[in-house]
Amino acid sequence: MNSTIPADLLELKARFETWRTNRKYVREPIPDELWTAAADLSRRYPTSLVGLVLNFDPSRLKKLLIKRSARTSVRKKGLDHRFGH
Repeated sequence: MNSTIPADLLELKARFETWRTNRKYVREPIPDELWTAAADLSRRYPTSLVGLVLNFDPSRLKKLLIKRSARTSVRKKGLDHRFGH
């Protein structure tokens, strides 16, 4: 199965596994750095694949992406307004 999974996704999977092995308690939140990396990969691959490989619920990643895109669009509107666009 690993041969069909992209190399960059496998690298992130290893980072997730390292974090899971070293975390202090089971329900410790996923660090922002790992969420960001997962979000970046979800722009190239389906969120369902990213969630499956990284072993978390893809709907959590979708919520994160929606929240971030909303923040970005608000920021862009503010910039456009300041520059008269």
